[in-house]
Amino acid sequence: MAKTATRPALVQAVPKSPTGIQGLDEITGGGLPRGRPTLICGGPGCGKTILAMEFLINGAREFNEPGVFVSFEETIDDLTQNFASLGLDPRPLAARKKLLILDFSRYVHWCCRVKANNCGSRMWIRPASSAIVQRCWGTGVSKTCATWW
Repeated sequence: MAKTATRPALVQAVPKSPTGIQGLDEITGGGLPRGRPTLICGGPGCGKTILAMEFLINGAREFNEPGVFVSFEETIDDLTQNFASLGLDPRPLAARKKLLILDFSRYVHWCCRVKANNCGSRMWIRPASSAIVQRCWGTGVSKTCATWW
């Protein structure tokens, strides 16, 4: 008697972190993959940094998920001014310790001046406890990519 091939069980759905951005959660099936890196690419000015901050602010406001934003290009003052002009002011969340913005722009600029190898491109921040930081985003590692992890 011939054996029939059995199909493996369907793969379990990937847990998602909702972005809180209308339309994006629908087309991504619930948000960005939770606990996995996601690379967002695009040219200058396409909205990678705005997407990042909206994701982090919505995470803190709507889902009680504290976040960290790591900048390798722009200063905290410039970022805060830009985001506030769009209604995404991070200062109230920072004051409540729901959002931390780290500025590594001076470090990266210094590295590049002295031509250090891989300056800034290998920096990863791993939260010590998922109860403290649940969303982390780095931007400006290259001119065209941003990463959520």
